[in-house]
Amino acid sequence: MEALQAYGWPGNLTELQQVVTGIATTTTRRLITADQLPPRLRGSPNWAPLTEFLATQERQYIERVLNSVSGDREAAARILKIDAARLA
Repeated sequence: MEALQAYGWPGNLTELQQVVTGIATTTTRRLITADQLPPRLRGSPNWAPLTEFLATQERQYIERVLNSVSGDREAAARILKIDAARLA
């Protein structure tokens, strides 16, 4: 909670929503802990490697598409133009 309150939130509510949504789509835990927060919120000057950032963005996008088709992997694969096996 301290990290969330200490951060300046230049993106306001939209940025907060993106952070919470990003964590929620990549975890099964019900409680968000500081180690799950992006480095910029933890005061860390370290940037994630580009490959890690892109993988996170890809997972989030795939989850949004899957949610939009009620979990239908075949439909999601068609929308994403990828092999359905990649969604398993």
